[in-house]
Amino acid sequence: MPLPWLKLWVEALDDPKLTKLSLAERGAWWGLLKLVRKCEDGGRSGRIVSGGQGLSIEDIADSLHIKTSGDRQALESMITSMEKRGSLKWKQGVLTVVHWEERQKIPQSAQPENVAERVRLFRERQAKKSGKRIHKKCPVCNFKAMTDEEYCPECDKKGVTSILETDYTAGRYSHMVRR
Repeated sequence: MPLPWLKLWVEALDDPKLTKLSLAERGAWWGLLKLVRKCEDGGRSGRIVSGGQGLSIEDIADSLHIKTSGDRQALESMITSMEKRGSLKWKQGVLTVVHWEERQKIPQSAQPENVAERVRLFRERQAKKSGKRIHKKCPVCNFKAMTDEEYCPECDKKGVTSILETDYTAGRYSHMVRR
């Protein structure tokens, strides 16, 4: 299983909301973003929650492994500053990162199933250009059949002829015929 991750934007280096923070406060900000991602809903909502309840500043400090009073003060100062600047807000006792969902959204084109389809179509186009045969699995027997032939050799041995009329837009075999 892949490790959880979150997007960080390079423009944050020059964001006035962040550049006005001290180095310790910026460290608390980055820690807070990672904590949001770690929360039980996978960070989809931008809410800092555990067990359905919002975390208090004390709980947040514990979760970020803050040990010193100076670091605790940096955390509290950062929360206050980012609230004033509109990047954090308390909603019904839950600290929430504003605009979290839109900044962390994975575009439809990057979803694993869409990437696989896009790569498959690209490889088909490349193979057609180069004149190479395109290998696909036969939907009947899962044997790798050639799409430029009209049968699956494995099915043919078993007495089943597969007409491999390929619907290239959908990338699927349109029908199979028994002999």
